[in-house]
Amino acid sequence: MTVRSAERFSVRGCEGHAPFPLGAWVFPAELEVVQELHAALQATFRERHVVTPAEIEGQVPRAFAFDDLLGFLARRRPAFDRALAGMRSPIEASRLATLAAVLRLSRDEVTAALRARATGAGLVEGSTVVYNSLSRAAERVEALRELAAADAILDFELELARLVAQPSWTPQVDWSELVPDAVEAASCVDPASGGAEVDVDIARLVLPAAQCCVGPAAHAVSGDHDGLVWISLAALDGDAPAPERAPGAILVRPSVAAEQVERLAFAAVPAALRAIAPGGALLAVTLVEDEA
Repeated sequence: MTVRSAERFSVRGCEGHAPFPLGAWVFPAELEVVQELHAALQATFRERHVVTPAEIEGQVPRAFAFDDLLGFLARRRPAFDRALAGMRSPIEASRLATLAAVLRLSRDEVTAALRARATGAGLVEGSTVVYNSLSRAAERVEALRELAAADAILDFELELARLVAQPSWTPQVDWSELVPDAVEAASCVDPASGGAEVDVDIARLVLPAAQCCVGPAAHAVSGDHDGLVWISLAALDGDAPAPERAPGAILVRPSVAAEQVERLAFAAVPAALRAIAPGGALLAVTLVEDEA
């Protein structure tokens, strides 16, 4: 049974915010693509960095390589983004005026950005990704106003919204900018605590990559899937060799924070389930709201 459209987990602007809806969901997926992602993530989780106290003091950047994961995104993400850019959704016509007022745009600018056209009954049809992006921007602006944020901060958010409102705007993500820096992560460890290891969360790369296995037009499915063999996409299968460390050095490892991503796993499906998963796999994702 269809329970939610993947329009709800479209990329919302350049930050790739909220790739999937909160809660527990199962989506049909492409087995070949999800197996490719699994292999890329296994290589990614094996990448470790040892950061010395001198490097921490000098703060010389040292980004993770993540060649396999970035390669996967380079191969698979463009098709997802093209499909996403073509998606359109029904929108309450009154919402256009609200967005315009919050974001200090004219209604004509919002209408043009959405490429909106009236469909009757107080609705218009417009670009899903632009609407989600502008809605997210409006949420941020309203939250900042409630906090009495400085004008400079508000102006920055409003300028980002104006960029999204340009008719030529399309969602673009520079994935390399989301790759964590090992020295920066190691700097978060208090030397007095005696900690020698730190995990750096890479969910903001992993979740958009997982979208590529599903596609932006997919629908979640319900049912009992406990009989399937599920393989985690959020953890390393087996052990990775532990690099040697000098006294005081910090081991930095990539991970997916379980506090926000409770589950991210896939399963190949038998022939009996091909009606709901014609691509040969299911992708299970459970996200919880960040309380921070």
